[in-house]
Amino acid sequence: MLYCTRTPPVGGDTMFCNMARAHDTLSRKMRHLVGDLQSVFDFNLVSGVAERDPAKIAELLKLNPPIAHPCIRVHPQSGATALYVSERTSHFDGMTKAESAPLIDFLCAHATRPENVYRHRWRVGDLLCWDNRTTMHKALGDFDPSQPRHMLRTTVRGEKSGVMAAPPGD
Repeated sequence: MLYCTRTPPVGGDTMFCNMARAHDTLSRKMRHLVGDLQSVFDFNLVSGVAERDPAKIAELLKLNPPIAHPCIRVHPQSGATALYVSERTSHFDGMTKAESAPLIDFLCAHATRPENVYRHRWRVGDLLCWDNRTTMHKALGDFDPSQPRHMLRTTVRGEKSGVMAAPPGD
């Protein structure tokens, strides 16, 4: 959940992507192909990590090692089936980064087609709630960083879905 307390004069929107719709609009063959894959999410791919102090990065990586999640997830309450891959997916477990890259690129481009995306323009007092199991989101850095943008975030702990990932294959 995010609650907006301050917005910049221009920009600072957040994009939300319906990953259940993204899954449902894949071809049957593609759903079958990715159904057994594990998406490896890597903290190194989080925006801004490269600019941080190397000691802090090492500390953060100990707390956030690469984790493999099912590429296709079934929501435990609603039963919705959703694609679970993003720009933070470094590779698929058991595959090389080079083998994984074209498929990750395709799935991300498919998921972020305009019909799957909602762009929220924040106003003070807005409260948005979403479920990370079926929604991908991204804060846009399209505003002057000297201007205020302040959000209060609350995260509800859910069930574990991933496992520590092995390094990418050769």
